[in-house]
Amino acid sequence: MEINFSDYHRFDVPPFDTVRMACGVNAIIEVFALPVDKITSGNVPEIFDRVMRINKKSFPWSTDIGTVSIKIQGIIDEKCLTQEDRDRVMNLCSHKYRHAVATRTLI
Repeated sequence: MEINFSDYHRFDVPPFDTVRMACGVNAIIEVFALPVDKITSGNVPEIFDRVMRINKKSFPWSTDIGTVSIKIQGIIDEKCLTQEDRDRVMNLCSHKYRHAVATRTLI
């Protein structure tokens, strides 16, 4: 079921959604051309794995959707040094999310 997120809904506040989280991480990977594989299944362990790879840090393992979502917002806050970067990530995330809801596939 699609949740109606605004294009700039932060990841660190509810509602949390694993599909949107996967789309956000994939948008970060794409916008910053990171050498990390995109998420394909959208499950929390896969999302958390990509978050650790993007951060190049190890965190205590978590499958808590809120904890992982907060880490995604931290990446956005750290990597998006300009409003233009933030716009690119969030707009691409919104595009990917709408596509995922409509087709049930992650891009």
